[in-house]
Amino acid sequence: MNVLAPQDGNATIVNQKRNQQQSAYELDFLQARPAARTSWSAIQSEFLGLQLSSLFHLGMRHIAEGTDHLLFLLVLLLPAPLCAVRCRWAAANSVRKSLLHIVGIVTAFTIGHSLTLTLAAMEFVQVPSRSVEVLIAVSILVSAIHALRPIFPGREAWIAAFFGLIHGLAFASTLDRLGLSRWDRVAGILAFNLGIETMQMVVVASTLPSLLIMSRTRPYRFFRIGGAVLAALASLAWISERLFNVQTPVDSIVNTLARHGLLVTAALLVASLACRYLTTLSAIRS
Repeated sequence: MNVLAPQDGNATIVNQKRNQQQSAYELDFLQARPAARTSWSAIQSEFLGLQLSSLFHLGMRHIAEGTDHLLFLLVLLLPAPLCAVRCRWAAANSVRKSLLHIVGIVTAFTIGHSLTLTLAAMEFVQVPSRSVEVLIAVSILVSAIHALRPIFPGREAWIAAFFGLIHGLAFASTLDRLGLSRWDRVAGILAFNLGIETMQMVVVASTLPSLLIMSRTRPYRFFRIGGAVLAALASLAWISERLFNVQTPVDSIVNTLARHGLLVTAALLVASLACRYLTTLSAIRS
């Protein structure tokens, strides 16, 4: 498989995967449509031939497998339902304020990475991939510290937008490997980014109810601190890997949790409902 290459000029290899035992192999590719005869058909071939649905699903899978991207956003959302008082996280805000705050964070992150994804994919901006990967790990560390103690309370959306610019550069590297022409990238960027946003919103929407419910209970303090500490450790491990080539088990651990994301989400919802029930029961008894 290492020496096989498509002879058809309309076929482009997207991604290759194999297990360590070399017993399983997976190849993703895009198949463009043959050149059309009429000018209108040529325009259709130029855009529809990109297999936009494939790029959309590639964007979804990229963000699903890009656990460092999701970890940054989720850790930044940990203290979002809370209000900061004297450099400490205090009681929860109202549901309306919490929702508005979380929507603002997600929107700012989307704007940030969409901007640099477009600029980098169109080759207006170029940054070494290793530097980008290190900065992504740093962004997780910053969000983890903020989840422990507020360092920029009320300005999370600005931080999400700033680090979103860096994450967008990493997204663009996937499109670079496709070898698309500049005009192909116009439609490709849109489909790929829509896939990223769709998967991002699925993850946020699935975890949001649990965060809002649990943030109104006492155990949420331990959940927030525990999640922030684990995220900080993961970010430090990634920084060590990407700067000094130190081998750590963080990728296998995080990827295992991601593969069982549905089960983790369900367990989180059950835990949040249990905490809420116990809190309500304690209030009634007192």
